Order: sequence, then C-alpha cells, then structure tokens
Amino acid sequence: MRIGLVQPTGQQLAARRAFPPAAGPLTLWLRASNAASLVAAEGGLVPPPPGGAVAQWRDGSGLGHHASALVDAPLPVRSADGAGLMFAAGSGLAVANTPDINIGTPTALTHLVRFVPGSATDTRVVYEEGGSGTGLSVLTSGGRIWSLMWSAAPAGSPPNFVDLVDQGPATASRPTSVAMAWSQAEATRRLFLDGVLTHSRAVGSRWPSHSGNIRIALAGDSFYGSPAVVPAPAAGASFDGVLLEIVRWQA
Repeated sequence: MRIGLVQPTGQQLAARRAFPPAAGPLTLWLRASNAASLVAAEGGLVPPPPGGAVAQWRDGSGLGHHASALVDAPLPVRSADGAGLMFAAGSGLAVANTPDINIGTPTALTHLVRFVPGSATDTRVVYEEGGSGTGLSVLTSGGRIWSLMWSAAPAGSPPNFVDLVDQGPATASRPTSVAMAWSQAEATRRLFLDGVLTHSRAVGSRWPSHSGNIRIALAGDSFYGSPAVVPAPAAGASFDGVLLEIVRWQA
C-alpha cells in the first residue's frame, strides 16, 4: 500500500491513500521548491537567493498558515538547488495553532513530512506542542527515524496512550517521507514511510483531542512520550537537515 502526492491544480491536493475516504480539504502546505513561498529575511524578497536566510515559509493551502521565525532563533536558508530549507543548530520556524489545523478538530486527518536527515542524532524534525494534552512528532534518535502519536489520559483513566514506532534508519542526505494518518470512524492510526504503509493500530476511543503550535526543526519543550523506548530529544534539540515539504489535509 502506498501514499503519494501529485502536482495540485490551484489550491487542491490529490492523494492516493491506503484507506477511504478520498482526500479532503487541504489545510497546510509548505513546499520549499515553490520559490514564491519563501520570504527573505533581508528586504522581504521572494524568493531569497540560494543560501539566503528565510524569515517566513508561506502556506500554499490558501488558509494563511505560514511558518514564521522563532524569537531569537537563527533562520534556515534556501538550499543551493532551491528544493529545500536548510536548518542548522538552533534554527527553527513555527506555525501558529488554529482550529482548522489542530489535530483534535477533524475526524480524519493525514500529516506528511518530506525531509533529508542531517548529522544530529536526537532531533525533533516536525512536532506539535501538545503540552500535557496530545501531539504528534517526527523525530530522529539513535540514527533512526521515529513517528509518535500520543494522547494524554484523562484523570482516572489508563496511562497516556503512546504510539511510538521505529520507521527505519535516518540516512544523511537521503530524502525521506513520513506520513501519519488517523480516522475516527475506523478507530485506526496508520504510519507510512516513503509511501509504504508500515504500521496500523486500532486505537479505540483514544483520538487526538488537542494540540498547539506546529514547531519545525527546533524543539521548544522536552520530549513527551516514552524515553525508555527511545532517547529523548530535550528542549532546544535542533534538526540540522533539509526540509522539503510539510502537508496536512482532512481525510
């Protein structure tokens, strides 16, 4: 089973998925190869020249969910080939939380991240600041790529639901695609690596119910989940690779 993207028409995103329904509304689309989506730090040029700092990564969904610079954090730069954003130690961006991209809002949602791993061992590539609520993460640790979806337990309930999966080796300079999908109707969460379904899990009534800002490359808090299973990227952990695309759609 495979999950893939094709070139959209206008603001629409077509997707082939391993389960119904057909792809729904696109709610976030950050694509670094779209030069018009990159705003330079100097003079607001669109796009910045190769190697130029990027102050804003503009959302192509039409909903205005732009990724903007973090306070006091270095900025990523546009890659020489124009295909990605290069992040170095301490650099990062964030998309402000709103209901239409919050993982607790839709009853079915797919989140896809395309990136090239760097050399850092324990990093948060893209994650939601769920705090003590819920969240999702794509992270690297111990030379591996991990996908995490978790929900905090209500008072008096069983422990936090943690779905942490080893997605394979984090090979530097190799483009990688990780997708997470869940459907409330099917009570199922699914994970994909490079378009191939790698993990499917029934989750009963434990859906994501809250999330915060989407953080890109720079961790703002400590790792939530299961440090006993994977080394824990701490607050301030930095992704030092290249981000190509972040996509989210409802279905």
